[in-house]
Amino acid sequence: KLFHLINHCYNNNLKILITSELSSLEYKFKLADLSSRLKSFYFIEIYDPDDELINNLLIKLLNDRQIMINNDEIFSFITKRINRTYIDIYNLVDRIDKLSLSKKRQITIPLIKELL
Repeated sequence: KLFHLINHCYNNNLKILITSELSSLEYKFKLADLSSRLKSFYFIEIYDPDDELINNLLIKLLNDRQIMINNDEIFSFITKRINRTYIDIYNLVDRIDKLSLSKKRQITIPLIKELL
């Protein structure tokens, strides 16, 4: 089915996005043509975020929720302590938003400590 899907997309000038935890080279397909077609795809590996990306993601996600933090120490504090996964960053921002609203408090390091 995957082979036919790829052919359909190719014949109709459509794009296809495949995500996987493994590289296509790690799969052992029975159809040599399927392996060949997958080898022609562009591959990008997404790594866990570094400190700079964590900081930028936090700023962006907080801005999306109209939460302003003007203290760089808070970002530094979070960056040193958060798990380096995208989902953990998104979840932390969500919890910051909910906790700050429920307690009607500014976002401070003591407030962040409650979440971490």
